[in-house]
Amino acid sequence: DFYPPASDFRAARAERSALLNCLRPVSGVVERVVELPPGTMGMHVRRTDHWEACTYSPEDLFIEKLDELLSTASDGAQAVSDGAQTIFLATDCPELEKRLRQRYGERIMSLQKRTLDRSMPAGIEDAFADLLSLAQCSELIGSFESTFSRTASLFNCIPLAVIYRDPSPLAK
Repeated sequence: DFYPPASDFRAARAERSALLNCLRPVSGVVERVVELPPGTMGMHVRRTDHWEACTYSPEDLFIEKLDELLSTASDGAQAVSDGAQTIFLATDCPELEKRLRQRYGERIMSLQKRTLDRSMPAGIEDAFADLLSLAQCSELIGSFESTFSRTASLFNCIPLAVIYRDPSPLAK
């Protein structure tokens, strides 16, 4: 076979995870990592300058997935459910975060960003704290072609489901 067996992928993933876990963030970053309840679902929604993520992972697909996961009614009212989950949201779009908080309320947790400017140390630290917070989750929902989503899933080998519309020109 041309492609390596699945066991090779698992071994490579475990090796990458071990390497990532050798990183020791400075205390200022560690203090910003959000403490999450067990079973929290992570969601990384990339916007701003990532054209592919904005185009192929649109907001409506994330909302559909959240509605499904959280058993909410179409108007956003919480349905009766014993399996209520918490969602940790990592995004570079404050407007999206606001809309999701309005729709899902306290089920959405996130890091309060000091700045979204990645040329500033505080912006880089906040992004890394978001990444480490996502890595604590039981599973992740990520954006199309996002290395951030993939890296967060690699930290602890947690499942990643990328939400996207088929980008191929032949897709209907």
